[in-house]
Amino acid sequence: MKATFFICFLITFTFSCSSKTTTTTGSINWWCTQTPYYQTCTRYIAESSPSTANISINQFLDITVNTAIDEARLVLKRTQGIEARTNPNGIEKILWHSCADFFDGMVFTLNMVLDHTHQPSTDDIHTWISASITYIDVCEKGFETMNITTDLLPKVTTNLTQLLLNSLAISVVMKGANPPGLHELNFGDELYNFSGLKTVQPDVVVAKDGLGNFTTV
Repeated sequence: MKATFFICFLITFTFSCSSKTTTTTGSINWWCTQTPYYQTCTRYIAESSPSTANISINQFLDITVNTAIDEARLVLKRTQGIEARTNPNGIEKILWHSCADFFDGMVFTLNMVLDHTHQPSTDDIHTWISASITYIDVCEKGFETMNITTDLLPKVTTNLTQLLLNSLAISVVMKGANPPGLHELNFGDELYNFSGLKTVQPDVVVAKDGLGNFTTV
């Protein structure tokens, strides 16, 4: 996946990455206009929550993450449906099953963001949202590694990816890690490296033709 997004970018407003932004309040519709994927935010959040009451950036993050969780559950269900219709003896079924596991793990991870009883830090929140994006990236790389092309995965995950990138942008602002201005982050190999999965080596090598009697890898 090569998803490029602007944490701060110019549309009608500039999403200012400064400490001042974290103390700003605004309506859900206003906050959506500040996000990288504002159209997705508007469609999924603003249109379903027409309230004009002002909310903080922390409240907006909770709403955005909760929406991403709902979408992740839907993506999980769709992925399981695709897996069920896939050739049971083919590698694609294994890949779709793995992706379903990733999306299930994503729901668990994102729920930690909303669990305020443990008072997660902004670093925790940023890490959990980043990990959720990595789930999608690793799912896609599974198909790439096996040289299998599918147009179903982008159709299933695009809106979820954009909701997560919006959430990540909010978390970056809350961290206050970036100076004011326009910033562009590239997600793809960078996230794969971030996850640490690129450096993981298998304990054994299983024959590509399926031979062998291994119970663990």
